[in-house]
Amino acid sequence: MTDDSRHDAPLAEVTGDAEWRRFHPLSPLVRGGLVLLAVVGYFLSQWVDRIANSLGGAASADEGGGPPLLAYAVIVPIVVLAIALFAWVSWRYSRFRIGEESLEMRKGVIVREHRKVRLDRIQSVDITRSILARVLGLAEVRVESAGGSDSHVSLAFVTHDEAQQIRRQLMLRAAAAGAAGPGAGGDIDGVGGPWPVGVGERGEGTERGEGTELRLDPSHVDPAREGTPLVRVPTWRIVASTLAGPGIVALVLIWPVLIVGVGLGLWIFVLPWLIPAVLGMAAPIGGRILKWSNFTLDRLPGAVRLRRGLTDTVASTVPLKRVQAISVQQPFAWRPFNWWRVKVNVAGAKISESEDQGVLLPVGTLEEALAVVATVDPNVDPHLLVRGLTQPRQADGFEGAPPRARWVDPVAFRRRGVAVTPSSLLIRGGFLGRRVSIVPHARIQSLTLDQGPIQRTLGLASVQPISTMGPVHPNIQHLSLERAQAVFNDERGRASQARVQS
Repeated sequence: MTDDSRHDAPLAEVTGDAEWRRFHPLSPLVRGGLVLLAVVGYFLSQWVDRIANSLGGAASADEGGGPPLLAYAVIVPIVVLAIALFAWVSWRYSRFRIGEESLEMRKGVIVREHRKVRLDRIQSVDITRSILARVLGLAEVRVESAGGSDSHVSLAFVTHDEAQQIRRQLMLRAAAAGAAGPGAGGDIDGVGGPWPVGVGERGEGTERGEGTELRLDPSHVDPAREGTPLVRVPTWRIVASTLAGPGIVALVLIWPVLIVGVGLGLWIFVLPWLIPAVLGMAAPIGGRILKWSNFTLDRLPGAVRLRRGLTDTVASTVPLKRVQAISVQQPFAWRPFNWWRVKVNVAGAKISESEDQGVLLPVGTLEEALAVVATVDPNVDPHLLVRGLTQPRQADGFEGAPPRARWVDPVAFRRRGVAVTPSSLLIRGGFLGRRVSIVPHARIQSLTLDQGPIQRTLGLASVQPISTMGPVHPNIQHLSLERAQAVFNDERGRASQARVQS
């Protein structure tokens, strides 16, 4: 049987992991469900409005513009059938398979697409479930890999149990492929392979690489295995921390404008721009609450797993060896509650402009933030980190900006500083908000020494350790020129030596 014939074979006839597999038959309903509801809702609203106008003595339906009421009875079924047919055809020509070296997916009727992801390039395998998918018992498997956005694959939709099996299988084979590759220990791109693999005698739970006996410990990569609980964020804290943000302040300030406008009889001028503004500011607030509710973070061997979502649920696994930089942040409004956020840069992760990108802890106490940092990088000195986060001006153990830096940074120069430890750089900053960035020496890609015209006049300079793309942007600002040059030269040697040893 050729690959083309397998592509058209029904699921019941597919056997073996190398065969093409079809998605769940209810996938078209999940894919086109929201579009279908929107279309039907639009026609129903038009229909109801026209009936109400007719009963109210307004112009007849035929005089009001648009098709007559009877036409809706014909248009709606045609549109519904067209959407259902398109979704069914799309499902009919969509397949995937998991081979020994790659994950492949085919889709498309007129324009056909064949995507392939090498298993040794897989960065993460996540399971997401929209509210409609949860009702139907389905899930989406999202596979992210190194090599750009075109290398990401979404397997939508399969049953939840099958999604768990697919994730486990991909993780096991990714571990085997990474260990059998050039690094022979799971290293990929010099950063470290996604999953831990041992080398030993062949036996139960082993897979053979090319000339290498690989002992795979399923507990290391089994997504169903319970990890060590790190953080459970209560929903009320998600709600409170979101309401303490700048968006809710803007919403509160809008109400006096509305009251004054209505009181002066200017509501017809105020409402057209006020209502869209309110909806535009309220939507991100509600979206963040829905996104981060039910947040849990568990410790797995070599990784952390986070699960979140109120309506749409997401389960993600972050390999610790892929973390390139860490940032512990505290917005000004969170200071009375001593809440903190932890973000990370992850090598190979999909880059977006979302404020919630790279979040490992959306909101937590200082103790919870320290526990997350200690899990990601056990070499960080917690006492030094706490001093950098909490001390208001110059922190013990940090070398700060000289007094003349106030001319270029009059507000925050007292909180700026850097601490060099045997394992990493700790860079503090912020004024109203507080922030400490942590960059391991071995994860620094390159270094930049900057000196603007005003800095040159004042004898200042900044050193920027270049990390991978992500929400953490480490920058040691406004050191004296002599100290900046010393940090630059010292860190260049430390980074080079650390990369050799890692």
